[in-house]
Amino acid sequence: MKGSPSLLPIITIEPYQSFHGELLYPKYQQGLIAFGVLPLGLSLTDFIFNMKLLEMLIRIHYVTYNGENVAIYETRPTIEGTEVHACWFTKNRKKRLFSMIEVIKSVPDAVIYVPKGDADGHFALSRKGYLDYAGEKNDMHLFKRLQAHLRQEVA
Repeated sequence: MKGSPSLLPIITIEPYQSFHGELLYPKYQQGLIAFGVLPLGLSLTDFIFNMKLLEMLIRIHYVTYNGENVAIYETRPTIEGTEVHACWFTKNRKKRLFSMIEVIKSVPDAVIYVPKGDADGHFALSRKGYLDYAGEKNDMHLFKRLQAHLRQEVA
Protein backbone atom coordinates (compact mmCIF):
# COMPACT_ATOMS: atom_id res chain seq x y z
CA MET A 1 0.00 0.00 0.00
CA LYS A 2 1.47 3.34 -1.05
CA GLY A 3 2.29 5.73 1.78
CA SER A 4 1.86 3.16 4.56
CA PRO A 5 4.68 2.87 7.08
CA SER A 6 6.95 -0.10 6.60
CA LEU A 7 6.92 -2.77 9.24
CA LEU A 8 9.95 -2.78 11.48
CA PRO A 9 11.88 -6.03 11.65
CA ILE A 10 11.63 -8.17 14.75
CA ILE A 11 15.16 -8.61 16.05
CA THR A 12 15.77 -10.84 19.04
CA ILE A 13 18.90 -11.33 21.06
CA GLU A 14 18.97 -14.24 23.43
CA PRO A 15 21.68 -15.96 25.43
CA TYR A 16 23.26 -18.87 23.63
CA GLN A 17 22.36 -22.21 25.15
CA SER A 18 24.23 -25.41 24.44
CA PHE A 19 21.16 -26.82 22.69
CA HIS A 20 21.75 -24.28 19.90
CA GLY A 21 24.92 -26.23 19.06
CA GLU A 22 23.20 -28.48 16.55
CA LEU A 23 21.68 -25.46 14.80
CA LEU A 24 25.01 -23.63 14.69
CA TYR A 25 27.23 -26.55 13.70
CA PRO A 26 26.61 -26.08 9.94
CA LYS A 27 27.66 -22.40 10.33
CA TYR A 28 30.84 -23.54 12.10
CA GLN A 29 31.57 -26.01 9.29
CA GLN A 30 31.26 -23.13 6.79
CA GLY A 31 33.90 -21.22 8.78
CA LEU A 32 31.45 -18.61 10.11
CA ILE A 33 31.97 -19.31 13.83
CA ALA A 34 35.46 -19.13 15.25
CA PHE A 35 35.75 -16.62 18.12
CA GLY A 36 39.48 -16.98 17.60
CA VAL A 37 39.65 -20.11 19.73
CA LEU A 38 37.73 -22.88 17.97
CA PRO A 39 39.95 -25.07 15.80
CA LEU A 40 38.68 -26.13 12.39
CA GLY A 41 37.41 -29.65 11.82
CA LEU A 42 35.63 -30.36 15.11
CA SER A 43 32.94 -33.04 15.16
CA LEU A 44 29.45 -32.00 16.29
CA THR A 45 30.09 -33.51 19.73
CA ASP A 46 33.41 -31.69 20.09
CA PHE A 47 31.88 -28.45 18.80
CA ILE A 48 29.10 -28.57 21.43
CA PHE A 49 31.64 -29.47 24.15
CA ASN A 50 33.87 -26.52 23.16
CA MET A 51 30.89 -24.14 23.07
CA LYS A 52 29.93 -25.30 26.59
CA LEU A 53 33.47 -24.47 27.74
CA LEU A 54 33.26 -21.06 26.06
CA GLU A 55 29.94 -20.37 27.79
CA MET A 56 31.77 -20.57 31.11
CA LEU A 57 34.34 -17.98 30.03
CA ILE A 58 32.45 -15.52 27.84
CA ARG A 59 28.84 -14.52 27.23
CA ILE A 60 27.51 -15.80 23.91
CA HIS A 61 24.34 -14.45 22.27
CA TYR A 62 22.22 -15.57 19.35
CA VAL A 63 20.65 -12.92 17.04
CA THR A 64 17.59 -13.44 14.84
CA TYR A 65 16.05 -11.07 12.30
CA ASN A 66 12.38 -11.85 11.61
CA GLY A 67 13.05 -15.41 12.77
CA GLU A 68 16.17 -15.90 10.62
CA ASN A 69 19.41 -16.64 12.45
CA VAL A 70 21.68 -13.77 11.31
CA ALA A 71 24.53 -13.81 13.83
CA ILE A 72 26.08 -15.10 16.97
CA TYR A 73 28.24 -12.82 19.05
CA GLU A 74 30.26 -12.99 22.21
CA THR A 75 31.10 -10.38 24.79
CA ARG A 76 34.00 -10.31 27.20
CA PRO A 77 34.97 -7.64 29.73
CA THR A 78 38.22 -5.76 29.14
CA ILE A 79 39.87 -2.65 30.58
CA GLU A 80 38.45 -0.54 27.71
CA GLY A 81 34.91 -1.86 28.04
CA THR A 82 33.02 -4.94 26.89
CA GLU A 83 34.48 -6.28 23.66
CA VAL A 84 31.91 -7.49 21.15
CA HIS A 85 32.94 -10.08 18.55
CA ALA A 86 30.26 -11.02 16.02
CA CYS A 87 30.08 -13.86 13.51
CA TRP A 88 27.59 -12.91 10.78
CA PHE A 89 25.60 -15.50 8.83
CA THR A 90 24.04 -13.02 6.40
CA LYS A 91 25.57 -10.79 3.77
CA ASN A 92 22.42 -8.65 3.67
CA ARG A 93 23.56 -5.17 4.73
CA LYS A 94 20.13 -4.10 6.00
CA LYS A 95 19.80 -7.14 8.26
CA ARG A 96 23.35 -6.66 9.56
CA LEU A 97 22.85 -2.93 10.17
CA PHE A 98 19.55 -3.23 12.05
CA SER A 99 20.79 -6.24 14.03
CA MET A 100 24.07 -4.53 14.93
CA ILE A 101 22.17 -1.51 16.26
CA GLU A 102 20.28 -3.84 18.62
CA VAL A 103 23.52 -5.55 19.66
CA ILE A 104 25.09 -2.14 20.40
CA LYS A 105 22.05 -1.10 22.45
CA SER A 106 22.31 -4.31 24.49
CA VAL A 107 25.95 -3.73 25.52
CA PRO A 108 26.26 -0.46 27.48
CA ASP A 109 30.05 -0.18 27.23
CA ALA A 110 30.58 -1.85 23.84
CA VAL A 111 34.06 -1.86 22.33
CA ILE A 112 34.38 -3.27 18.82
CA TYR A 113 37.57 -4.05 16.91
CA VAL A 114 37.09 -4.31 13.15
CA PRO A 115 39.58 -5.37 10.48
CA LYS A 116 40.47 -2.41 8.27
CA GLY A 117 38.89 -3.86 5.15
CA ASP A 118 35.60 -4.77 6.87
CA ALA A 119 34.62 -1.55 8.63
CA ASP A 120 32.15 0.09 6.20
CA GLY A 121 29.09 -0.86 8.25
CA HIS A 122 30.71 0.31 11.47
CA PHE A 123 31.59 3.67 9.92
CA ALA A 124 27.94 3.92 8.81
CA LEU A 125 26.85 3.31 12.42
CA SER A 126 29.33 5.95 13.49
CA ARG A 127 27.79 8.46 11.07
CA LYS A 128 24.32 7.54 12.38
CA GLY A 129 25.47 8.25 15.93
CA TYR A 130 25.53 4.75 17.40
CA LEU A 131 29.30 4.27 17.51
CA ASP A 132 32.24 6.55 18.08
CA TYR A 133 35.37 5.94 16.04
CA ALA A 134 38.18 5.72 18.59
CA GLY A 135 41.15 5.28 16.23
CA GLU A 136 43.33 2.31 15.40
CA LYS A 137 44.81 -0.33 17.64
CA ASN A 138 46.77 -3.43 16.60
CA ASP A 139 46.12 -2.69 12.89
CA MET A 140 42.36 -2.67 13.46
CA HIS A 141 39.73 0.06 13.67
CA LEU A 142 38.39 0.63 17.18
CA PHE A 143 34.79 1.73 17.77
CA LYS A 144 33.00 2.41 21.05
CA ARG A 145 29.31 2.75 21.83
CA LEU A 146 28.31 6.40 21.67
CA GLN A 147 26.45 7.15 24.89
CA ALA A 148 24.96 10.54 23.90
CA HIS A 149 22.82 9.13 21.07
CA LEU A 150 21.47 6.30 23.15
CA ARG A 151 20.58 8.63 26.03
CA GLN A 152 18.55 10.77 23.58
CA GLU A 153 16.64 7.66 22.47
CA VAL A 154 15.54 6.95 26.03
CA ALA A 155 14.45 10.55 26.66
